[in-house]
Amino acid sequence: MIETHDLTKEFIERGKQTSFFSPIRERKHITALDHITLRINRGEIFGLIGPNGAGKTTFCRILSTIIHPDSGHVEICGHDVVAEEDAVKKIVGIATSEYSRALYWRLTGKQNLEFFAGLYGLSKQERDSRICELFEIFGLEDWKDYPVMKYSTGMKQKLSLAKALINNPEVLLLDEPTAGLDIISKNVIKQILRENFSDKTIIWTSHDLREVEEICTRIALIDEGAIIFCGNMAEIVSKYDLRKGVLFRLDSPRSDIFSTIENANIIDGYTFEVTANELSKMLKAVSEIAIENGVEIKEIKSKIPSLEDVFMKVVNS
Repeated sequence: MIETHDLTKEFIERGKQTSFFSPIRERKHITALDHITLRINRGEIFGLIGPNGAGKTTFCRILSTIIHPDSGHVEICGHDVVAEEDAVKKIVGIATSEYSRALYWRLTGKQNLEFFAGLYGLSKQERDSRICELFEIFGLEDWKDYPVMKYSTGMKQKLSLAKALINNPEVLLLDEPTAGLDIISKNVIKQILRENFSDKTIIWTSHDLREVEEICTRIALIDEGAIIFCGNMAEIVSKYDLRKGVLFRLDSPRSDIFSTIENANIIDGYTFEVTANELSKMLKAVSEIAIENGVEIKEIKSKIPSLEDVFMKVVNS
């Protein structure tokens, strides 16, 4: 569906003047993408995570033909993004957190979608049918004739997604699609996408690691333009040897007595956490110390390694 091979992109940043009397400025080369090779399958929700400036947005802009790579090769549904730019535009939709730039606020929601449908060359019948369908899916039927400036933040983001889907694209590029939204709006958008657009190939970039872990089938971490890891959560956790943890809460502030257990992390007087490969052996050691010291364990919680745990381990290593 989407294949990139040795994808590279550099930008030149203008720095300070070399001297007060010279107009010449320093020029710094920044590698945004460094030989990225990926294959993203049809119908997959592919998560792309990384720090600010890691290359996520640049990757999406190349796939949407907004900018061209310096070198390397990209194909979407068999179409080269550089040589067959027009064909790619017809099968790709993009929505970002900067919806204010993607919509005309003085126009109504319906007028916005009519305008963008016209750019894709949809017939009047196709346009009217698609707009009606999208307003119903996103729950905006009652607002279609209101100016976008009167929409709430969540409604604007929904309209931005509807705009990205107006041409019924095969590929959907979502660059931080839920940034700035409250938890209810985030969940509504995720539910809409899962229930109505499961046939789309979606690339989802976000700083919300829990969200990415929840919705994406595979995840890649990009840092300084390079792919650090790529796979599903089970593969990623296995690769970085992240162990399952157990959280213990005591009836009295004596968690320090458990500090002798290997890989114990004292959180506060009442709480400590232990990670281990052999859970039965670790639980036995905790139980023995508790009985010996007359301490009651009030609560035990299992902690499964998360994407955030992986991210922090990679970033800190």
